[in-house]
Amino acid sequence: MSEYYSFYENLRAMGPMKINETWLISRFQDVKTAFEAPEAFTNDKTTPFFAYNSDIESYSYKERFAREVLEKWINHTNNDVSHIKNQLTSQLFSYVQNDMDSCIENTLKSILDSMEGDTLDYKKDIAIPVMSRISEGVLGISQSAKTSQFDELLYKHADSVSFLREEVYLDKTMAEKFADSLLYFLKLGSDFTGDYDVFDKEEYDISNFDIFQIQQSIVFSAMVFNTVILLCNTIKILIENKDKFNKSELNKAILEAIRLESPIQSTLRITKEKVEIGGVNIPKGENLILLIGSANRDDEQGKLIEPDSFKIDRTRKPIMTFGHGVHACIGKHMSLRIAEIVNKELLYNNNASLVEFEWDKQLKGHRDLQLLKVKLDSKISIT
Repeated sequence: MSEYYSFYENLRAMGPMKINETWLISRFQDVKTAFEAPEAFTNDKTTPFFAYNSDIESYSYKERFAREVLEKWINHTNNDVSHIKNQLTSQLFSYVQNDMDSCIENTLKSILDSMEGDTLDYKKDIAIPVMSRISEGVLGISQSAKTSQFDELLYKHADSVSFLREEVYLDKTMAEKFADSLLYFLKLGSDFTGDYDVFDKEEYDISNFDIFQIQQSIVFSAMVFNTVILLCNTIKILIENKDKFNKSELNKAILEAIRLESPIQSTLRITKEKVEIGGVNIPKGENLILLIGSANRDDEQGKLIEPDSFKIDRTRKPIMTFGHGVHACIGKHMSLRIAEIVNKELLYNNNASLVEFEWDKQLKGHRDLQLLKVKLDSKISIT
């Protein structure tokens, strides 16, 4: 067990704990409670994020853009936002039902057919290209002539938008970086014409975009970043444990893999009122970090058997990897389907084995492999 999870285990033994002005919520039931009560635990991050500068008039155009977008994005109790999320869910579901499987299969076939040697950099060679082609398909983007550059920029900007999950406070540089990356996603669509990474000042005007575009951009940046990490984490865990399940049990094995190594390790909440959680009274306006990676190693009674072991017959639900309640990830089923297709191809058609891997050792909002090299013993492409 890594030091990462030893830290979580110690936190669960102590319950809610305040460190550096932020409460760490580590037990399964406490995390579940916070997810289920948006009226008491909000994810409205605008105020703490921009605490470094309360003078809105002095904001740069990028900071103003970032703040306005965040204010529209985070207000999940707004009826318009809920309606838009339903639209996005329908859009994703339609693509999953009709086009996604063939997109993934064609992408994998192209990658495997063009391989030189038998070893892959899994994130760069498999996960990112798969998510790039899916993004092009859902958004109707004509495939870029500079595919590798498009892949690199897409993931870079997805990372930049998604990093907000692991931050409590921003600074000017971070806010402007978020604005740049969000604008990149806002400009993706059927009329996307290039792989540019530089924007004009005039483009940072919130009135140029409607809330549907903003929500879509947030959803797609999260989809790309989170699913790339999910693909990497699952293949690593499944290869290590492939003697513990068979092909018909792959979906259950994937769920156990993302319980063990959740792509999302934590998320921020702020108390809207005085609350009691885990037997501790927490005042209004306090920052909470919900430790999803810790909650996944716990259960309602705090007695999950062998929490650090891979066991596909676990019956405890739900795992917290995709959130819970009103804020649950709308792309959950899409991500799981992508993982199913990719893992099935590499595990059973290509007999993948681990060559080298290294986890990011920092305690962050996500759990990420910095290095993941995979060897394929057979280059049998999907037919």
